[in-house]
Formats: sequence, C-alpha cells, structure tokens
Amino acid sequence: MNGEFPHIVLASHHRKFVDFNREELCAFDEASIQARDSYKAYHGNISLKINEMFSHNDKDLAFLFDIHGFDEHTQDGISFDLIIGNDQGRSIQALNNLNPKAYWGNNGLIPLLKNKGLSILPRNLQERLDDHSLDGGFTIQKYGSRQEVHPGLVAVQIEVVRNIRLDDSRREEFAVQLAESIHSFVSPFI
Repeated sequence: MNGEFPHIVLASHHRKFVDFNREELCAFDEASIQARDSYKAYHGNISLKINEMFSHNDKDLAFLFDIHGFDEHTQDGISFDLIIGNDQGRSIQALNNLNPKAYWGNNGLIPLLKNKGLSILPRNLQERLDDHSLDGGFTIQKYGSRQEVHPGLVAVQIEVVRNIRLDDSRREEFAVQLAESIHSFVSPFI
C-alpha cells in the first residue's frame, strides 16, 4: 500500500516430493533429509515474514495469501477458475471481528474476483457454510486468526486452476486481476 512489494515465500520443490500445505508428519518422505529441510525452511520463512509484517505495522491486522494450484474442479456442471478457502471462517476471524461484511461484502475478496469475470468456489456465503471439503489447508489453519501467536493474521487460501497457470498470457492477465483484487480487499485494513 505504501509502494513496497509484498513479502513472498515460494515453495522450492514440486508437490510430489514435498507437500508444503500438509502437516509435517505427512508432508514428505521422512527418509528425505532435503525434503525435510526444505519443508522446515519454507514454514520458518513464513513465520519470519509474518513477524516482519506485524513489526512494521501499527495496525492489528496482516494478511497471508496461500496461493497454489489444482487440476480441475467441476460442480453442478460448472468448471471453476479458483477455489478460495478460509478454514470455515476461522483463518479470517480477526477480519470478521472487525467487520463481518469485509470478506463477502462489495469489497470482499470473492466479489472483487467475481467482478473480474472469474468463476469461484464457493459461489456464495451459504455454499461456503454448507461445504467444508474445499475450505483451505494446513497453511491457513496453522497461521490464520485462530492461532494465539498472531490472532490478527488473516489467512486465505487461493487455488488457481491449471489451465490458467499453464497459459502464459492468461496467467499474466490473471496475476493482474488477482493483484488488483487483493489490493482493493486489504487496502482499508492496512
């Protein structure tokens, strides 16, 4: 918001070797020292970035977006571009406490992305309340608002469909759409 770049932590291994969005016990083959070290470094770096966000921020909120991909998901004959999760609202609890309409209101993340023409699951709040099967994984559960370490951290998982990720021009267009939507979403709070 002040012209600085966001903090970024990138996974260093393919998901078939290390699943960074799972608990350590089932995230990698325990015989692989490199996978274990990579996993620990990844989550250690996330913790460092979160601490940095709060140390340079006089607000009580900070945001973590866990962005990764999925192959394809169809529901009711509709293919989705994005699946967005918030651990049944627990990982965004701090935001909901501040403003219960912040996530689903006009400037909420899902409405902003839908306005860019993207198809998103969940399609509405009721669908999110009814279906918890695709509502975020370990990363947002570990770091989100329900945790005592940083109860002001708002954590959202954004999964991007494979056909967007593999198409260079579509990926670039989507990156702009996502960046604009995230910026509009978080601006009132940081």
